[in-house]
Amino acid sequence: MEPGQKPAEIVEDLSQKPHRILVSIQNRGGTVKKSLITDDTDIGSSLTNYHLTNLMGAGLVERTDGDEHDGIPREGYTYRITDKGKEVLEVALEDYETTPVESRDIRRRFEKLETRTESLEQQNQKLVEKVDELTEENERLEGRIDDMRDANSKLWEDVQSLK
Repeated sequence: MEPGQKPAEIVEDLSQKPHRILVSIQNRGGTVKKSLITDDTDIGSSLTNYHLTNLMGAGLVERTDGDEHDGIPREGYTYRITDKGKEVLEVALEDYETTPVESRDIRRRFEKLETRTESLEQQNQKLVEKVDELTEENERLEGRIDDMRDANSKLWEDVQSLK
């Protein structure tokens, strides 16, 4: 996530934990203490701090309390989802009405299907080539059978002429 990214670009890069943090803030009215975010998301305090810092850097969340010099409040700082953060959640929901996590899962499954399809197409191509080889071999063998029938007929005629 980068400050200049558009919401749709952020949605593509948004992982599960930052998404859960944004949803937690949004679900609690848009402004919430860090301790409630950790309760809602089951994400540890230091990891929540890490993701909140990244979300603030991308402009999706902002801290609403005073300065760090005033000391950290007992329940942690208070965070507010920004308009850009709200847009990111809206885009995530509009994207096939899925969360970024679901969307990423769908993309992963689609990529697996594409990989499997490519593999099946390669296998199919090999089978087509084998069928072509066998068809040519069959035609060659049928030609030899025709030649043998002709030779057999000629031999039969020769035998009959000797009698």
